[in-house]
Amino acid sequence: MTVKTGLQRLLERGLHRQETIGLITNHTGLGEDLSRNVDLMLRSGYRVKALFSPEHGIDGDLREGEPAGGGRDQLTGLPVKGRLCRA
Repeated sequence: MTVKTGLQRLLERGLHRQETIGLITNHTGLGEDLSRNVDLMLRSGYRVKALFSPEHGIDGDLREGEPAGGGRDQLTGLPVKGRLCRA
């Protein structure tokens, strides 16, 4: 039996590819080849317009309670908004 992740199924089927997407993710959001989920989605034609980061930030380098987000992703330039961010 083969088990596929939601990301694999999304990319294979092209679900929601024509929609504008905000992606909730962090440093653990990886594909099977260890590429970041946002990079895989952008390469597959998804229109990701913003990243939303849970606690500890998009890169997992923030301490508990530190505001996450408010900047831009270093690789894509997408805005990063966070759970504790007011921006």
